[in-house]
Amino acid sequence: MFNFFYFNFVQTLVKILATYNEDNKYHFFADPEFVDGLTHRFQRVKRADRNIEDVYDGTLYKKEFTPGGFLSEPYNISVKLNTDGVAIFHSSQFGVWPLFLLINELPPSVR
Repeated sequence: MFNFFYFNFVQTLVKILATYNEDNKYHFFADPEFVDGLTHRFQRVKRADRNIEDVYDGTLYKKEFTPGGFLSEPYNISVKLNTDGVAIFHSSQFGVWPLFLLINELPPSVR
Protein backbone atom coordinates (compact mmCIF):
# COMPACT_ATOMS: atom_id res chain seq x y z
CA MET A 1 0.00 0.00 0.00
CA PHE A 2 1.34 3.42 -0.94
CA ASN A 3 0.76 6.67 0.89
CA PHE A 4 1.03 9.93 -0.97
CA PHE A 5 2.01 13.30 0.36
CA TYR A 6 0.56 16.35 -1.34
CA PHE A 7 1.49 19.97 -0.86
CA ASN A 8 0.86 23.30 -2.56
CA PHE A 9 4.19 23.88 -4.28
CA VAL A 10 3.70 27.61 -4.95
CA GLN A 11 2.59 28.34 -1.40
CA THR A 12 5.49 26.32 0.00
CA LEU A 13 7.99 28.10 -2.27
CA VAL A 14 6.71 31.49 -1.07
CA LYS A 15 7.24 30.36 2.53
CA ILE A 16 10.78 29.21 1.71
CA LEU A 17 11.67 32.53 0.09
CA ALA A 18 10.20 34.51 2.99
CA THR A 19 11.12 32.44 6.03
CA TYR A 20 11.04 33.57 9.62
CA ASN A 21 13.64 33.12 12.30
CA GLU A 22 13.39 33.83 16.02
CA ASP A 23 14.87 37.35 15.87
CA ASN A 24 13.25 38.84 12.79
CA LYS A 25 11.73 38.04 9.46
CA TYR A 26 14.39 36.95 6.99
CA HIS A 27 13.37 37.61 3.43
CA PHE A 28 15.58 36.41 0.59
CA PHE A 29 14.68 39.45 -1.49
CA ALA A 30 15.94 41.70 1.31
CA ASP A 31 19.39 40.09 1.06
CA PRO A 32 21.55 42.26 -1.25
CA GLU A 33 23.72 39.29 -2.26
CA PHE A 34 20.65 37.30 -3.32
CA VAL A 35 19.13 40.21 -5.26
CA ASP A 36 22.47 40.97 -6.93
CA GLY A 37 22.74 37.32 -7.94
CA LEU A 38 19.40 37.56 -9.75
CA THR A 39 20.94 40.02 -12.22
CA HIS A 40 23.31 37.34 -13.53
CA ARG A 41 20.94 36.34 -16.34
CA PHE A 42 20.94 39.92 -17.67
CA GLN A 43 24.75 40.29 -17.50
CA ARG A 44 26.15 36.92 -18.53
CA VAL A 45 28.21 36.57 -21.69
CA LYS A 46 27.88 33.46 -23.84
CA ARG A 47 31.11 31.88 -25.02
CA ALA A 48 29.65 30.44 -28.23
CA ASP A 49 26.30 31.46 -29.72
CA ARG A 50 25.37 27.95 -30.89
CA ASN A 51 26.14 26.18 -27.58
CA ILE A 52 23.72 25.46 -24.78
CA GLU A 53 25.81 26.62 -21.85
CA ASP A 54 23.12 27.06 -19.19
CA VAL A 55 19.39 26.85 -18.62
CA TYR A 56 19.10 30.34 -20.13
CA ASP A 57 19.88 28.91 -23.56
CA GLY A 58 16.92 26.52 -23.61
CA THR A 59 13.91 27.19 -25.85
CA LEU A 60 11.36 27.51 -23.04
CA TYR A 61 13.55 29.83 -20.98
CA LYS A 62 14.23 32.04 -23.99
CA LYS A 63 10.49 32.26 -24.68
CA GLU A 64 9.76 33.43 -21.12
CA PHE A 65 12.77 35.78 -21.14
CA THR A 66 11.62 37.82 -24.13
CA PRO A 67 10.14 41.28 -23.42
CA GLY A 68 6.76 40.81 -21.77
CA GLY A 69 7.59 37.25 -20.72
CA PHE A 70 7.43 36.17 -17.09
CA LEU A 71 11.21 35.95 -16.72
CA SER A 72 11.90 39.34 -18.30
CA GLU A 73 11.06 40.92 -14.93
CA PRO A 74 14.17 41.23 -12.72
CA TYR A 75 12.60 39.73 -9.56
CA ASN A 76 10.71 36.84 -11.14
CA ILE A 77 12.45 33.51 -10.77
CA SER A 78 12.30 30.01 -12.17
CA VAL A 79 13.35 26.89 -10.31
CA LYS A 80 14.54 23.36 -10.95
CA LEU A 81 13.11 20.71 -8.68
CA ASN A 82 15.06 17.47 -8.27
CA THR A 83 14.07 14.48 -6.21
CA ASP A 84 14.95 10.84 -5.91
CA GLY A 85 13.53 8.27 -3.55
CA VAL A 86 15.26 5.63 -1.52
CA ALA A 87 14.04 3.01 0.92
CA ILE A 88 15.13 3.66 4.49
CA PHE A 89 16.09 -0.02 4.88
CA HIS A 90 16.19 -2.80 2.30
CA SER A 91 13.16 -4.48 3.84
CA SER A 92 11.33 -1.26 4.70
CA GLN A 93 8.02 -0.18 3.23
CA PHE A 94 8.93 3.43 3.89
CA GLY A 95 11.08 5.67 1.78
CA VAL A 96 12.59 9.11 1.83
CA TRP A 97 12.19 11.52 -1.07
CA PRO A 98 14.35 14.61 -0.47
CA LEU A 99 13.56 17.67 -2.58
CA PHE A 100 16.33 19.86 -3.98
CA LEU A 101 15.19 23.24 -5.24
CA LEU A 102 17.53 25.33 -7.38
CA ILE A 103 16.93 28.95 -8.43
CA ASN A 104 18.00 29.18 -12.07
CA GLU A 105 18.61 32.92 -12.07
CA LEU A 106 21.49 32.78 -9.58
CA PRO A 107 25.03 32.44 -10.98
CA PRO A 108 26.15 28.81 -11.35
CA SER A 109 28.76 29.28 -8.62
CA VAL A 110 26.01 30.23 -6.14
CA ARG A 111 23.38 27.69 -7.17
